[in-house]
Amino acid sequence: MAGSTERCLGGVLGDFVRSLAHRIASFPAAGHAAVKDRVNAIALASTEEFRSDSISSTTACETHGRKAGLERRCVAASKREKQN
Repeated sequence: MAGSTERCLGGVLGDFVRSLAHRIASFPAAGHAAVKDRVNAIALASTEEFRSDSISSTTACETHGRKAGLERRCVAASKREKQN
């Protein structure tokens, strides 16, 4: 984890954050998985909420997007949504 974080941020991390990342990386993998699952359960919306938001966004885009000249992008977004 620490190595991938460092590579992604290109050396921007300070010593404290780097030390913390190494400490967390040293914890058992099962602990990482348990914490990740719990955080995701709390923080991520359900599949139904994602679908509902997507439908609402598409509807709003189709309704109000024309006024802002965004109709073409709305249609493309709607097509992508229907494919998924």
